[in-house]
Order: sequence, then structure tokens, then C-alpha cells
Amino acid sequence: MSILYVLVAKRNDMILVDYTEYTGNFQQITIELMKRIESDTKKTFEVSDYLFHYINEEELTVLCMTSKDAQRKLAYTFLADVRKRLLEVYSSRELMNARAFGLKTFTAELREKIVSE
Repeated sequence: MSILYVLVAKRNDMILVDYTEYTGNFQQITIELMKRIESDTKKTFEVSDYLFHYINEEELTVLCMTSKDAQRKLAYTFLADVRKRLLEVYSSRELMNARAFGLKTFTAELREKIVSE
């Protein structure tokens, strides 16, 4: 499975960190999709030829974009792994106090997780 884009956001309106190796309007699409994210849920949105999978727990959203042929189970496993690692690196307080794009130090972790997929 190929993860094309990944982001971490809080309160469904503030991107804390994102990563992609591709060019595109991923951020703009996800900003629109984040308005539809429900608290404490996991869902998949279909947009054109892509799937946007997310997990939202405790006001923290981890979202990734894949091609339509990607298995949802693998995408959710990837998202859970990213969330787990994020909570190992940052305290709840650091996450809640973080500003937009304030977790740039986590970009290397995202890159490594995408490459290993």
C-alpha cells in the first residue's frame, strides 16, 4: 500500500504536521474534509481517485491519503501506529499547546513511516 499524504491535526481545524513526497493540493482538500470529521470516530472519505482515511480520538486527528485500491485495514493500522508514536514523542500537554505546524520535528517520523509502508 502506498501512503501518499499524512497529517496530524487537533480540533479538526489546525494542522500540526504533515508530510508527502508528492506535489498536489492535499492540504486544501484535507482542510475541507476536516470540517466533516466527527469526534471519536474513524472513517474514510472518497475524493476523485483517492481515499482519505482518518482516526479522531480526544481532539487529535491522524489522516492519510491513499489510492482507491489500498486496503482500508492497512490504512487504519498505519494511522494507529502514527498516533501511538506521536503520543510517545509528545505529551498531551505539548500536543494541546502546539500551534499550527508546530510539530515539524515529527516530520522525519512521518517520512520514515511512509517509506516503510
